[in-house]
Amino acid sequence: VYSAWLAKQMGVPIEIITIANNANHGLADLIKGGQMRPGPVVATVAPAMDIAIPSNLERFDADPTREFRAGWSDDDQIRRTIAEVADVHGYLLDPHTATAWRAGAETQGDRLQVVVATADPAKFADTVEAATGTRPALPVGLEDLFERPERETTIAADPSALEAFIR
Repeated sequence: VYSAWLAKQMGVPIEIITIANNANHGLADLIKGGQMRPGPVVATVAPAMDIAIPSNLERFDADPTREFRAGWSDDDQIRRTIAEVADVHGYLLDPHTATAWRAGAETQGDRLQVVVATADPAKFADTVEAATGTRPALPVGLEDLFERPERETTIAADPSALEAFIR
């Protein structure tokens, strides 16, 4: 969201940015009502959104109630959105993108819209399969991912060691 907002500030012709949340909808509350009320974080099927305060919020220096629209979905709505999009469009959404799809549908009106996907549905195979009856395959080139050996390298805790390792 922050990146999209920066792009808009630099002149990309973005009319409206819609923020999507899961049941941890503090940011949607901020956009819709001007306040973010701290509360407990609940575990959901969209775990990257299981946060209390978004990481880039402190960088944002405008009025979010003027800059964005917002919506949120609970787990059942996320699963239904995954199922509906699969049924209507033949496309499998991950749970995070499903929240964006649903929030966008609520705020779209008659405008063209781009939904930005954040993950491959295979990363959330159990949720996608429960919603659609179809287990998403791993992306091409990663089919044997779970059979591959893990690799681990320990380096000293100093920047020069990290620099040497990266090079």
